[in-house]
Amino acid sequence: MLNKTLIILGMHRSGTSFTAQQIHLSGINLGDEMLGSGIGNVNGHFEDLDFYNFHEKIFQNNNISYGGFSVPSKINITEEQKKEAINIVNKKNTLYQEWGWKDPRTCLFIDFWNSIIPNSKILILFRDYDDVVSSLINRDLKTIYIKKTLYEKLFRNDKKIINQLKELYFNSWIEYNQRILNFIKTKDSNNILVLSFSDLAKNIKPLFTYINEVWNFSSLEINQEKIVSFDKSLLSSKKHYGFKQSKKIELANSIFLELEKQSLDSLKKLKK
Repeated sequence: MLNKTLIILGMHRSGTSFTAQQIHLSGINLGDEMLGSGIGNVNGHFEDLDFYNFHEKIFQNNNISYGGFSVPSKINITEEQKKEAINIVNKKNTLYQEWGWKDPRTCLFIDFWNSIIPNSKILILFRDYDDVVSSLINRDLKTIYIKKTLYEKLFRNDKKIINQLKELYFNSWIEYNQRILNFIKTKDSNNILVLSFSDLAKNIKPLFTYINEVWNFSSLEINQEKIVSFDKSLLSSKKHYGFKQSKKIELANSIFLELEKQSLDSLKKLKK
C-alpha cells in the first residue's frame, strides 16, 4: 500500500499553525519532534524539526537570513541535500502510512518536494497581505516588548525601521504566494485544496471530511471534541500599517484575487 502525504502550504501568519494543530491532534502525524511555542503561536508552531532544520540549512548555504523572508530568485540545493531530503521522506514512510508536515518555508521548495513526493496532497492556506504584514510586524514589536530591550521605544517610534520591515514582509508575501500560484498550475487539481484562512476558521469540519473521505486519509478522526476552538479576533491584526497604491500593490492584489478564485473552486469541492 502506498504511503499518503499531506503538505500544509502557506506564507507565515496565514493560519498554517492552527490548521496543522487541528490535523495533528486529530490523527495525521505531522512530526514527532516539533518547533515549540513562541510569541504569536502560544500553542506551538507544529513544524516538524526534520523539515524546519533542513530548510534553514539550505538558507544558510545560500546566505539567506533566518525564516526565509528575503529570498533570491534561485535557491541552490546540493546533491547531498537532495539525498538528505529523500532520506527524511523514506524515514517518515517507514514510520507512518499517513503523515505530513507544515513549514511556511516549504513554499520556497514546493517544486523540489513535489519531485520527491509527486502523489502528495497539498492544502494551501492564504491570507490578505495587509493582515500578514501587520501580524508579522506586531509580533516583532511584541517580541521586543517582552524581552524588554533598551531599543523598545526606539523601535516602536522609528518609522524607518517599520517601513523596512513592511517592505521586507510585503515582498516576502508576494514571493511566497506567487510561487504557490506557479506550483498550482503544475499540480493535478484533484490533489490540491486552496482555502483562505478566514473561511477555514469559520468551520474546519468540511475540510476534515474531504481529507478523510476524498483524499482517503483514514487516520484523520472527525471528532469535534478534538478540534480546538479558534479565537476569531486573531483574524484581524490590531494595528495595520497601510500600503500606498503602486505597481507592487497591483501585483499583490492580482495574486490575492487569483488565490480567492482558486479558493472558490475548493469550497465547491468541500460542499459536494
